[in-house]
Amino acid sequence: MIGMQNGMVMQRGKEDVCEIYLKSERPIQSASYASVGVDESRPVLVESADNHYRLAGIPVGGPYTVTVDDKVFTDIYVGDVWILGGQSNMEGIAWYEPEDVAFKGRGDVRALYMTDVWGPARHPLHELWKAVDKVHTEALGAGERAPHCGVGPGLRLFQDMARLYTVEAPEALAGKSCNYSDPISVTILKTRWKSCILNLATAS
Repeated sequence: MIGMQNGMVMQRGKEDVCEIYLKSERPIQSASYASVGVDESRPVLVESADNHYRLAGIPVGGPYTVTVDDKVFTDIYVGDVWILGGQSNMEGIAWYEPEDVAFKGRGDVRALYMTDVWGPARHPLHELWKAVDKVHTEALGAGERAPHCGVGPGLRLFQDMARLYTVEAPEALAGKSCNYSDPISVTILKTRWKSCILNLATAS
């Protein structure tokens, strides 16, 4: 199943409920969600078209447990999903301050890391040497960043947004949906762009 992972943030729609898209090799019969610590589950709207499914109805907040047929996904949030884009400054090359080292993340500000795994957002967000898609290490080398640097602007931005907005919406560092037409090309730029689009699909 593409579009659902443990720990993820689902993009909310204009009605402040989730609205994401899944792709499944087999038909999805049902879906439901429950708040952590609550036994009662509630059904989720599932609409289908050619093995693509629209899942909607989970309200802003979390963490939730979401069940899709016989598969159970935990630590799910609903909020706003953002894309961090840029070059070396966005990558995170600033030196660590003591507070950066001490901060281990908070549950409602999350990231989809280069390992294609969701988790609480913390520095460094951008670890190319751990990337699942090897185009990154092939282009830039597999060596790790110097241990004294790894701070970028993204985490602070999302922490401030989560603090300032009254809606309890987790902020995340990934995308919702995008169409991609793959031209025949072997250039690093276009290949890394394809990798970006694949990450967006992973984030639903």
